[in-house]
Amino acid sequence: MQRSTGGCCSFTLLVAVIGIVFCFVECVGGSSHHASNNTSNGINDLRCQVILNHVVYEPDSQGHTARDEFYGCHPILPSGGVSGQMFKVELPDHIGQDEKERIRRGQPVVLSVPGGTLSLEHVRIPNATAVHVVNNLPDSSRRKLRIAPAKEGVLSLLPIRIITPDSEPTYSADRLHEVLFLEEVSLNQQMRRCSFDKLGFKPTKYGVLEVFVDVNAKGSPYSVISNAADALAIELVDEVVENIREAADLVMFIIPPGTNGGWAAYGNVNGVGTTFNNRWAAYPGAQMHEIGHNLGLFHAKDGGNEYGDTTGSMGSAPDIPNYPKRCFNGHVSCTAAFEGSPALGLQGFPL
Repeated sequence: MQRSTGGCCSFTLLVAVIGIVFCFVECVGGSSHHASNNTSNGINDLRCQVILNHVVYEPDSQGHTARDEFYGCHPILPSGGVSGQMFKVELPDHIGQDEKERIRRGQPVVLSVPGGTLSLEHVRIPNATAVHVVNNLPDSSRRKLRIAPAKEGVLSLLPIRIITPDSEPTYSADRLHEVLFLEEVSLNQQMRRCSFDKLGFKPTKYGVLEVFVDVNAKGSPYSVISNAADALAIELVDEVVENIREAADLVMFIIPPGTNGGWAAYGNVNGVGTTFNNRWAAYPGAQMHEIGHNLGLFHAKDGGNEYGDTTGSMGSAPDIPNYPKRCFNGHVSCTAAFEGSPALGLQGFPL
């Protein structure tokens, strides 16, 4: 493997995204039929682990920031493991609040979708009333489901910088390595200070992994780009993994500019993945906010404003490099299990 001067690996692969996704759909369709025979009466069940995701959009001309949330389906593989690729799924009304709360808390929830298929971005559900939560998974399968990351220790983080024929991220792999791990106002250094050195991040041996996806970013949904990169990345690591999230505690996708939607970033809630639209991956406020979702943190509201509490990183995130030097407000810090630490000063920073 070739390594760059900043400890970042650079690779090139070609892939037709539609081919990868629909090839994957065909394989998942077949495998889910097979798996369903082991645990249910259905013979056409698509099964997936469901993860909650929070999306933030770029500020409008008045500086207002919109947000959204969606449930993501990570298909169950023939081995019982979980694919890294994600497809948006609408939960039917009869999936109760108890199950949604389990998803919110990061507890493994597997959904069975009889006759379900995957499009480029979504799960197609032919019969919503037949969708149900699978409660009788064998222990061998349940152990392969994704769980929330630890909230203490030094977690490995694998950033994946995606290059397409028409676009690449503004910041180089070396520069991303610096703003994530090394600089004073980097993700690693900020989190160490904010957690009172309970939690930090380190790169994997792959540094910042660069993956070439052979489809134009312009006009493409971001999920198509990230799903293709996920499928490619597993071929680039030394370990034998079923999805790239098995190669690190946390995985971060950096999407090149041009994709649809005006989005800035999103993070798995109590999950292990974050995805950034180009330059947002280099902004400390956005880094802390999305990784905060991985740690199970929700937005810091002020009245009716979802991002209104700007004293901490779970409020709005400015699109400014090396700024702000900011932690979490007191309530969020307790939620993150950073309670019992010294007092917090202005903007939630340790005194």
